[in-house]
Formats: sequence, structure tokens, C-alpha cells
Amino acid sequence: MRVDLNLLTVFNAIAETGSVSAAAAQLSLSQPAVSHALNRLRRLTGDPLFVRGSGGLLATPRALEMRNPARETINCAQALLLPASFDPMTDTRSFKIASSDYSSITILPSLLRQVRLKAPHCTIELTQVGASTLKLLESGELHGSFWGIKPPEKPIVPMPLFEDRLTGIVSADHPLAAKARHSSVLLEDYLAYPHAVVSHNVSSGNPVDSELHAKGLNRKILYTGQSFAGNLAAIEGTNLVM
Repeated sequence: MRVDLNLLTVFNAIAETGSVSAAAAQLSLSQPAVSHALNRLRRLTGDPLFVRGSGGLLATPRALEMRNPARETINCAQALLLPASFDPMTDTRSFKIASSDYSSITILPSLLRQVRLKAPHCTIELTQVGASTLKLLESGELHGSFWGIKPPEKPIVPMPLFEDRLTGIVSADHPLAAKARHSSVLLEDYLAYPHAVVSHNVSSGNPVDSELHAKGLNRKILYTGQSFAGNLAAIEGTNLVM
């Protein structure tokens, strides 16, 4: 049998007020709606529940038995469905976040200062962005991830933090470095040299390659690393472009 929990709310209001009209006012319902709900309760329980007395409606023995369990059921339902209260100053949860070394350098310092000020008992555990990041987000094993490329599809919910632009990097003695000091580096110059890239094995792909492929172009990739800082050190003294 399916039971409408709204009936218990009506029952509780009548039990508290001893009046159908007062219960209707308390619940912001019409008096006929409350009377209808009371009649449904009477049919379900096989008991009148409330009878008229000199001071208003009086609860029957069955209604007296129902009153505490009904109130407890309503309280449990409210606790289950209403948003949980959150006090960052006393919260002790640990938050696990996926990040590249780039977002660790650009975002984490400010974030960590804010957490220490506003949620001093919370902890943050950082893990590397990788092929399993989206699955871990969906399963709840990760609470969030910094994502610097095309946002993933639902059920992941993206929130823009800031915009940045890509910059080409070469070693100081690279031929393109000398050219950049005196004139513009053209796309054909950019593609004339081998490249180093950062890959976290995510499905969105590299935005540079996506743009090149849209123009029918490709670049030659000779080195793939998992860290921007590591790649900067790796290409020093080489003719690689990053």
C-alpha cells in the first residue's frame, strides 16, 4: 500500500491545533483540502482519529498512539530531504582533487590559503589528472578536478574559473627564439620543428592538435611528458617546440 506522507503532516497539524481550520492556516492549505486529507486518513486507519469536544477536536486512542510515530516520521523525512547544514569552520572532511602541475601552481596557492582561513580543519589531497579522472568523479572517489581543456560532458558539471592563452616555448638558443626577437614566427615556422607535449591521457585531446587537424595540418611530436614544469626542463638545449 502506498502512503502519502503529506497525510501525516496534516495529521500532525490537526493533533497540534485541535482544529481543521487552524491546521489549514498552519499548512497554508484550504480548509476543504485538510478535511479531504483527514477523511483519507480515516479510511486508511479505519478510525475517526479526531472527534468533536467542547474545546475543539479531541484525539481518539488510535490517534494518540499515532502522534509520536507520525512526528518522528516527519522529522526523519525532513532530515533526509532537506539540504544538510554546513559550517566550514568546524567541518573536518577531506577533499580529494585531481590537478595538473599547471593548476597546482596557478590555482592551489590561493585556494589553500582560503581553506586555511575559512575551513581550518578540512584537508585537501591532490592527485594527478589522468585517464581515470572522469570515472573517479562519477563514482564520488574524487570531489573535483581542475580541467584546462574542453569541458567533459554530463554528468560532470563544469564551472569556469578563468581564461588563459597558450604560449609557445623554445630553448634560448633555438632558431625560432632568434627569429621571434626580430620578426613574427609563422605557422609554417612553428611546424618546421619537432614538438614536445604534455599528456594526461584524458579523452578530450590536445587543443593545439585539434586546431591543426581542423586546418588539415599535423605536427611531429618527439617527446610526451606528464608535467609542464618537467617538459620545460626537458626541452632546454634542444630544437623542440612546446
